[in-house]
Amino acid sequence: MKFMNKKGQGVFDIMQFAPLFVVIAFLLLVGFIGFSTFIFASNENIGYVPESFEAEMIAQRFFLSQDCFAADDKGGWTINLEKFTDSVMQSCYTSASTDELQFGIHIPDLDVNVRSLEYYSVADHSFSYVVRVFDVEGGSSLERVIVQVQE
Repeated sequence: MKFMNKKGQGVFDIMQFAPLFVVIAFLLLVGFIGFSTFIFASNENIGYVPESFEAEMIAQRFFLSQDCFAADDKGGWTINLEKFTDSVMQSCYTSASTDELQFGIHIPDLDVNVRSLEYYSVADHSFSYVVRVFDVEGGSSLERVIVQVQE
């Protein structure tokens, strides 16, 4: 049924699709709002640095550096029990004052400990790692190591 002459007839042809355009526009708007909300909500933690970041970076050095406890020819995340002494700890991590971070490292299954000079067994932070421990005879085992940090 046509109510218009040929000049206005195109308007009714386009108007048949108007509800479809409204639905598509509504879905695009909802999608844009949802995506924007997701992006802004996930951006809140992008620049977050935990308080214990510095302590954890230093703690990882103990197991990654051959100047500390890492086995010389075995790579990182290792402990050579021959080097696992307080004297190596003092040379690996020197602190000029009690205001600096102090560390205590404990291997529970082997019941061995090392600590920095001013560490008094009062832990503010604690980290747990699994590292390969090499004993004096050359054998190795995976052990849980607890690093305690005193601020």
